[in-house]
Amino acid sequence: MFFNFIKIGLRNLVKQRFYSVINILGLATGITCFLLIMFFIIDEVSYDSHFENKDRIYRMISNVQFGDNSFVGPLSPAPFADVLMREYPEVESALRLSYSGDFFVKREDQNLKEKHVIYADSTFFDIFSYEIIKGEAKTALNRPNTIAICESVAKRHFGDEDPIGQTLIMDNTRKCEVTAVFKDPKKNAHVFYNILISMSSREEAQNGVWLSNNFPTYVLLKEGTDPEAFLEKTQQISEKYVYPQAKQFMGVEETVDEAGKKGSMMTFDMQPITDIHLGRNFEFDYTSTGNTTYIYLFGAVACFILIIACINFMNLATARSATRAKEVGIRKVLGSFKKQLIGQFLTESMLITAFAMVLSLGLLELSLPFFNEISGKSLSIDYLTNINTILVLIGVWIIVGLLAGSYPAFYISKFDPAVVLKGSLYSGKRGAFLRKGLVVFQFTISIFLLIGTAIIYKQLQFVQNTELGFHKDQILLINDAWSLDDKTKTFKKEIEKEPYVKSASVTGYLPVQSWRSNTAFWGEGPLLDDNAILMQSWNVDYDYLNTMGIKLIKGRNFDRDHATDTAAVIINETAAKRLGYKNPIGKTVRTYIDMPTPENPMHGLAKMEVIGVVKDFHYQSLKEQIGPLAMRIDDANGYIAIKYQTGHTQDLIKASEKVWQKVGAGNPFSYTFMDDQFMEFYNREIRVGKIFLGFSIVAIVIGCLGLFALSAFTAQQKTKEMGIRKVMGASTKDIIILLTKEFSKLVAIAFVIAVPCSFFIKNWWMSDFKYQIDIGVEIYIYAGLITFVIAWLTTSFQSLKAAMVNPARSLKYE
Repeated sequence: MFFNFIKIGLRNLVKQRFYSVINILGLATGITCFLLIMFFIIDEVSYDSHFENKDRIYRMISNVQFGDNSFVGPLSPAPFADVLMREYPEVESALRLSYSGDFFVKREDQNLKEKHVIYADSTFFDIFSYEIIKGEAKTALNRPNTIAICESVAKRHFGDEDPIGQTLIMDNTRKCEVTAVFKDPKKNAHVFYNILISMSSREEAQNGVWLSNNFPTYVLLKEGTDPEAFLEKTQQISEKYVYPQAKQFMGVEETVDEAGKKGSMMTFDMQPITDIHLGRNFEFDYTSTGNTTYIYLFGAVACFILIIACINFMNLATARSATRAKEVGIRKVLGSFKKQLIGQFLTESMLITAFAMVLSLGLLELSLPFFNEISGKSLSIDYLTNINTILVLIGVWIIVGLLAGSYPAFYISKFDPAVVLKGSLYSGKRGAFLRKGLVVFQFTISIFLLIGTAIIYKQLQFVQNTELGFHKDQILLINDAWSLDDKTKTFKKEIEKEPYVKSASVTGYLPVQSWRSNTAFWGEGPLLDDNAILMQSWNVDYDYLNTMGIKLIKGRNFDRDHATDTAAVIINETAAKRLGYKNPIGKTVRTYIDMPTPENPMHGLAKMEVIGVVKDFHYQSLKEQIGPLAMRIDDANGYIAIKYQTGHTQDLIKASEKVWQKVGAGNPFSYTFMDDQFMEFYNREIRVGKIFLGFSIVAIVIGCLGLFALSAFTAQQKTKEMGIRKVMGASTKDIIILLTKEFSKLVAIAFVIAVPCSFFIKNWWMSDFKYQIDIGVEIYIYAGLITFVIAWLTTSFQSLKAAMVNPARSLKYE
């Protein structure tokens, strides 16, 4: 019986080739999109799940409150990990990391830039189960100037040689011995590093200062430990270590309880490692974070697209039910039961879905590189050996086959043989109403996605074109300026000789994605914690404001002729307000420009004169309010920013590379543009926009495939009616309008439903931005027009074809 179902199903697929191809294409496209998003979601929710002790690993979160300032983030004081290990028996191991960005790694004449480099304590491999290939995990990072490298880094620098015991030069300055090689880490982890440098190599890690949070800290709790009880015990650390230093450094006299009542405190929290990627997005969190809202949204989009594809199948199957009616009637007369008929039609549905699945696997392989590019992923799919992938594919095949085929199977199997064998079957208003409802649903989703895409791109366009308070265009950024050592000024002087160069500045702090430093400042009042103001503190040079186009509204700029300007500061409007200075010029601010020590608490405390105030500018994304900021003269050789005249981009790049080689940097030359760097703030939003756009197009294409086939069937059913109308004097235009009008009404209804639904996207997505564009009605009108025109073109082809049929041909048997 089952094989007979398959045989008949294959025969019907071949017999109705046009509709079979439409169904297979629609389902294959929908399944491909669904699988892409499902594998994306699986990757997102499985971050860090491959670590052996994932259920016992936590990242420590510091909650710092002093005065009106607060900091909540995954950075902790340098001595914190050691105290946890030494004083808390619940802790099996503790670890500090210190982010360092990219490094130039040199061996002999080869100098390569390596990404994902970090300083780590020797306990790294105790907590994170990186697989060691060579060397010993326990001793790999227990000495200064030792490094552990991943397999691919070892291959790049040593080829087939044994790296253990050999030397790599980090950033042209530090010679490090390779003590371990580990397998390339999995990328779906927030802890993803290619090179680990021993923490004992970092001088800052050795200080005993509790009032500076710079180190991400992790703990591995012993089995059976209650995390909540352990966390409660850690609150004693503030009383034992933090407040004595606060008293020593800033004259704080309160007890812990008194400070807490006043609002000044330092407490700790813990974050399970598996919650980090999709958890709270902290300031100064340098790990890659996801977004649970996007997960739910993309999951819904994936389901909707799959449902749209299934609706195509249902619509065509029920619309074409009349062509199978006599077959059903004869089968029932010959003794077929209803369940056998249902089995026949479900088998056909499963066959079509199977062909669609095979096609979708090919489409998946073709589209995966493009999807990886727009989503920022590195997904690869193992179809043969990964049991989870196989189960997902089988599950999708069964669900889609049953979902798409169930309604047509039950609908057609209910036909009365006495009626259908007389040739008087009429699908009735109920069937037609359902088909129309499904078409409306399809286009509601399509228009909803189209409006959502338009809103996203409109806000991104606003971000690119809004007044930021600085110039981001026509500024070339030379990366890795620190590698020039003391020759940065030489480079700057040489490049400024080019006639098209307006100015240049050397700094690591830019009003785009770059370095950041939160520092406590005090005005002219007592040096107490509740008088402190947490501000961005940037080291710049004398040409910074001019190069960036930042407007000075009070006082003066830094001047090389003023020797005292090295002890001066320029602040923004927000900082002046927070300091309470109505006229800040000449006023004094104080801050630590170097790390104090327990032996000398006043070490690094600097007193600076405010010489200027700049207009507030957006140094963060438009998701954030402008905060207080201070700039002072000091070295920060991260970038060389070069402002140049329009039309000389290639000239400047060539000249910069020539000067770079001339001054003997010894490292590869690389550059970027400030406007591109600015858009790094919105990488996630850009990716969401691209994904929305892609799936909006797919939804419309799938919907139009179904509409095309449905209009073809409708035109076929109304061939005689069209012939009679033409005989009665109807023109080709009248026939086309008649046939397209019905489907146009459905699109119009879908538009009316989609517009209020799209307010959800507007309110949800725009809520992330502190500065938003006003969404006008034109977005909704354009989305409706685009969908209407596409739908009209889709149906008009079949309508024109039907209208051109000679009435003598369509009525020759009447």
